[in-house]
Amino acid sequence: VQKKMFTHCVKPDYLIGVPSAYACFMLSNNMEQRYFHGEILYVDPTLEVKENDFVVIQIMITNKLVGIIRKVSEISERQYKVITLNPENKEVFKNSDITAIHKIVGSRSVY
Repeated sequence: VQKKMFTHCVKPDYLIGVPSAYACFMLSNNMEQRYFHGEILYVDPTLEVKENDFVVIQIMITNKLVGIIRKVSEISERQYKVITLNPENKEVFKNSDITAIHKIVGSRSVY
């Protein structure tokens, strides 16, 4: 963005009543056509995730919690099937490997 970190941004009106809402940056190009590198994504962790939703999947990688942005293509009792858009790529995450999965409800370009 400007090679500076910041910890706060303006909460959009539609998230004012959601104290657990958060924002994150899109840090790759793999969801282009929907979200672009550098955009701020607004997330509502209180909403139910459904097929075709764009989500932040929180998983542990080498003892570090990370969030990855994907589109949900299928949900079952045991797993989530998700895709990236650029290039289109399918992945499967077992429910037991997911720390949390939260629905993206908006975005804002910082340019």
